[in-house]
Amino acid sequence: MLSYEQALAIIATNIEPLKPSQVRPADALGWVSAGELTCDSAVPPFDNSAMDGFALRSQDTIGAGDASPVRLQVTGTVLAGDGGAATATELSAHEIMTGAAVPAGYDAVIPVERVDIERAPDGKPVAIEVSELVTAGRNLRQAGEDFVAGSPLLTVGQRIGANQIMGLAATGVESFSARRRPVAVAITTGNELTDAGELERGMIHDSNGPYLGAAIPGMGADCIGVHRTGDSAQELIEKIEGLQDQVDLVITTG
Repeated sequence: MLSYEQALAIIATNIEPLKPSQVRPADALGWVSAGELTCDSAVPPFDNSAMDGFALRSQDTIGAGDASPVRLQVTGTVLAGDGGAATATELSAHEIMTGAAVPAGYDAVIPVERVDIERAPDGKPVAIEVSELVTAGRNLRQAGEDFVAGSPLLTVGQRIGANQIMGLAATGVESFSARRRPVAVAITTGNELTDAGELERGMIHDSNGPYLGAAIPGMGADCIGVHRTGDSAQELIEKIEGLQDQVDLVITTG
């Protein structure tokens, strides 16, 4: 009889990786990366606001307090998706929405609820009063905070899960080289095996079949079915020959 280690060695020397193919990230759940993949550009690609509020220069808030608020003129509004080229000036601020690109020269964002706002008759903010020191980088998502250009996205042999799909989507990957999940089938053998229900004398319920049907997908393969044969070698051979062209892997147990 073969030992467990001998059996594993036979399997390891007689299998080959599946051929890689190009796959879209959305279709790659459970696949395995066939190569190294790095990030082409920074994510996010620009400094953007983590809050609805006002972009400002931190240096303009030095000395600000309840008794000595700093007044900043609101010189524009930036919405998420805007690609404008607004820039900061001394003692100015820009109204800004979450996710919007921070105009050049501003280095912090103060939430809207932490300022006193002076508004024009049409409701637009014309000035704000800041009563606290706002430090540089506050409420900013900085360029490259999630991924730096050139940083690794995938390693060879890495299983693709939801987290990997999110990273691939965030970095704009359209497709990449990966190996699909293998297709498997299970066959249980034994004259004594039967399905659930009342047992006749000498019979037992087939528990290996339902187990393999449930376990194989969790091990990284797609199971297309569970079959059963009696203790006939010819019957088992015919069953395997009838299934082998449909699958990458046949698992038998007896």
